[in-house]
Amino acid sequence: MERSYLYPNENNMTSINPYVKSKKAFSLLLRYSQQLDFKNSLILAEEMVRLFQLALKRKRDLKILEPGIGYGRIALPLAITGHPYNFAIYGFDNSRYMIEELERRIENLPLQMKEKIQGKLVYQILDAEGKWPYPEQFFDVIILSYILHYLSDWRIFLDKCDFHSKECIAFLREIFPFNFWMSGEFPQIPFPEDQKILHNFWLHYYELKSKLEKNHKKPEISPLNYQNAIDYLLSSKGYKVSCHKINLPLERRIKFSEILQWIKYGAFTPLRTGLNQPQRLALYKEMKEWVIKENVSIIKDEPIVIKRGEFELCLCVKS
Repeated sequence: MERSYLYPNENNMTSINPYVKSKKAFSLLLRYSQQLDFKNSLILAEEMVRLFQLALKRKRDLKILEPGIGYGRIALPLAITGHPYNFAIYGFDNSRYMIEELERRIENLPLQMKEKIQGKLVYQILDAEGKWPYPEQFFDVIILSYILHYLSDWRIFLDKCDFHSKECIAFLREIFPFNFWMSGEFPQIPFPEDQKILHNFWLHYYELKSKLEKNHKKPEISPLNYQNAIDYLLSSKGYKVSCHKINLPLERRIKFSEILQWIKYGAFTPLRTGLNQPQRLALYKEMKEWVIKENVSIIKDEPIVIKRGEFELCLCVKS
């Protein structure tokens, strides 16, 4: 692996990534994200490799960039899976906590996997909205996953991706109807009977949140909805798009004690958008009282298990 520490001035960063400074928010996100275990990550990466090869009509020597690489949830298994085809994976993140976790994960890999990614995974600490140290059309594919909603201007960011991408900009998201902490919206969907308490919790949360953010403008992009970004590429850049579903044997285990901590620290962007810290703290206290009133056991804290694992990969290819 090649590592380049280009430490930016964190106070001057324009993105709103909470994991730059808050190790608490980072640890909360990490516990949730780790439910996509490494075996499932490799299955996802294998399917992504296959779809990239089909879309670009070649199998080998792809250069792939993931802005917002985080702890390598996507990039690390992609580097392992792409090894037989001589893929080179690049990535950056503006949170040193994330990069340090990525390095810990690399260190804990079996020796055989470490050898596969030697020299094939290049990462650094870098602000996505600053200058990128890459030439024009340097990458065959740029993967965007849970990053656009952090940016001050996602259109300028996509212009930059278009400049540095030779062929393809790919959007990856998890399709998971009950994760309101990611979508920021409360959809009108039926809940299984054993998950009604989760439904009622979030319904009450969003009623309270809407009172606090009366003048807040709904963002154009959310972690799970990037259709505006795809439309922008199609209309202004002449891309063609194809979207593909990827199913995984994945289950989510949701605990109310952790949800309350997410609200308190704004561990997921929609739980932070439109709210300042005192408002988040007020919501946390209100929701904790609701949990106690509804006799939901925080002490026992048995998780609600939601069995679903589906991802969508949308490939925007230059025509």
